[in-house]
Amino acid sequence: MSASPHIYVDILNDVSLTEHAGESTEARRVMILRGVSAIPSIMENAKMFPGLPLPGDVLDAQTDPEMILESRGFRVIDWKKDQGVAKVRIELVYRRQRPEPVTPIRGGTAVEQIVREVDKNGTPISVTYTPPEGEAITQGGHITPLVPRSTITIESIERVDEPQIVINAWLGKVNSDLWHAGRPKTWLIVRADWEEVDAFSDPRVHRFTWDFEHRVEKWEPITVAYKDPATGEQPPDLQENVGRKDIEWYDAVDFRLKFPYGRRQPR
Repeated sequence: MSASPHIYVDILNDVSLTEHAGESTEARRVMILRGVSAIPSIMENAKMFPGLPLPGDVLDAQTDPEMILESRGFRVIDWKKDQGVAKVRIELVYRRQRPEPVTPIRGGTAVEQIVREVDKNGTPISVTYTPPEGEAITQGGHITPLVPRSTITIESIERVDEPQIVINAWLGKVNSDLWHAGRPKTWLIVRADWEEVDAFSDPRVHRFTWDFEHRVEKWEPITVAYKDPATGEQPPDLQENVGRKDIEWYDAVDFRLKFPYGRRQPR
């Protein structure tokens, strides 16, 4: 017994749309297949049903070609054992995919305590004590101020067969230019994750999630300074590039090339 040619689609009651930041990001449709044969397998017959949308298909090529079928969920909702047929509910999940979409999905700012051996102008901190009988003793000091620490998470969709190559090219980089109100070298890509959303396209489609962290005091240069073994503090008369050195570690790239930002038109 083969599957019935009748496919019922309840467009009015079984279509849902998810919107984020004024833009539709996800759509779900439900299709009901009736009379699906159990020979050789209900699920295999349902998945191979003629005309059933496949991953990578467009929801509506005319009005929204970027809403692409990402996944299909199959569930038997009525099994007639005596007839050897079943009713199968299929949920089709479409998500917005662009060739190079970039979507900030969340962000936040909090304060964090740091240790600083210079003031806000970059001047080394020092204090002086003169004993009743003796010469003045000057030593370096440090402070532990609270400074803002911001984060942004950005999602992107890219057509690439090797997602790890993309991550390796950007993870651990700092911004070389002004980006999201941050001066150069104040934003660092601290985490990147990927998931495959369309294995049928060529090249395949992957969703990337990028985490950025912002430091007001910049991620670099990283300062290394001599400390007096007796006091554990920096001597006040350290010479730049001798007793105190600034170390460059992170590669700086223009984040705007891959992560542009601006107001998008709602759909």
